[in-house]
Amino acid sequence: MAEIGNNTVFTAVDANNNSGTVPTFAEGMAPSQVNDSARALQGAVKREWQWRNLLETTGGAANAYTATYSVAPAAYYNGQIFSVIASFANTGSATFNVNTLGAKTIKKVIAGALTNLASGDVPAGEVLMLAYNTANDVFVWVNRGALDTVAALATANTFTANQVIQSVNAGAGADPDLVLDRFSASPAAADELGQVVFRGRNASAAITDYAKVQSAIIDTTAGSEDGKLNFQTRTAGALSTALTLADGLYTPGATGGDKGLNTINVTTYYLGGVRIFSGIARKGSDTTRNSDTALTADSALTFPIAANTDYEFEFSVFYSTVAAADFKFDIDSSAATDPSVTHMAVSYLAPNGTAYVADIHNAVNTVVSPLNIGGAIRGHIIIKGMIQNGANAGDLRFRWAQNTSDAGDTTVLRGSKVNWTVL
Repeated sequence: MAEIGNNTVFTAVDANNNSGTVPTFAEGMAPSQVNDSARALQGAVKREWQWRNLLETTGGAANAYTATYSVAPAAYYNGQIFSVIASFANTGSATFNVNTLGAKTIKKVIAGALTNLASGDVPAGEVLMLAYNTANDVFVWVNRGALDTVAALATANTFTANQVIQSVNAGAGADPDLVLDRFSASPAAADELGQVVFRGRNASAAITDYAKVQSAIIDTTAGSEDGKLNFQTRTAGALSTALTLADGLYTPGATGGDKGLNTINVTTYYLGGVRIFSGIARKGSDTTRNSDTALTADSALTFPIAANTDYEFEFSVFYSTVAAADFKFDIDSSAATDPSVTHMAVSYLAPNGTAYVADIHNAVNTVVSPLNIGGAIRGHIIIKGMIQNGANAGDLRFRWAQNTSDAGDTTVLRGSKVNWTVL
């Protein structure tokens, strides 16, 4: 039984197809040989058609692919192609064996060189057109060409050269697009979508992700969907979010998070390398006290002080009271040991007053009282200072009360505030 790939029986020169081995058509051949040669020729053509077309799914396992045809080839011939569908994915170098003629390594072509397969090169269901190469005694995967220069859409790809997505669209619209599409059947808030990872190596040559741009869902409600971008950087060996862009822009430590469209919410501002602002607290509603002379901290006019840290601060307090009660206040610390106040300037405008009264204090818990007022008219207090905190963390607080107990209301008004800067 001869195959078309047998060059001693089949030749491209018509007149030379007279080898004497069936199928053969020699001059003066016996009539009894004609039908044998014709049948042999039909069989050879049919077998060639079966081998080249996708009629066979591979057998085998563990990177050893096999194909079993109803009529086995007589031998492997140079250039002979077998087309099969892979029944499993490879996990490394692989072989192909046709009807137990012998397992031969499958090679891919990279920059003109025959190279062993890498894990994942062949997914299950992949079409393999394998051509036998006599010189190297291998099968060459011919339908994938230069495998590592063409991205396979269903597998992960590693590009070792710069990539450009180019469009020749002459219109004004955005083009080309790079779309990261997470096609989830059950999208939900907090789902992470796509991300761009900036990867390198550390001093030990270990793979290290140094930064990421990551997207996520906030709200999936149709017609009012919300999303965000997280910008992550590696600090002290760990990736963490440094900045988030949603409606507004905010940092992780900023109280209240996203404050809405056209807003920026951060914890500290610098100008020319100098810290100009660290935080602000503002009263959102009035606080009223009466018949009480005990100084009590106003929780809305308080800020945290860290150990061994210096601060500059300013309180701006609006208040009202009745003449019989007057008003007293101080600046207090919740730290185990009160911080050292290097300088604290107090100025206040009493109700009915026409000018601010100035005073200087160099310690916390210094009570300023009374503010000599007359009538239930609003006043204003400004306190500016600098503190040097010691080893104990705590809070710096504005405390206030009536100077004389009275049933009339004494109120610190909404809009009063404190801001502070770490020095």
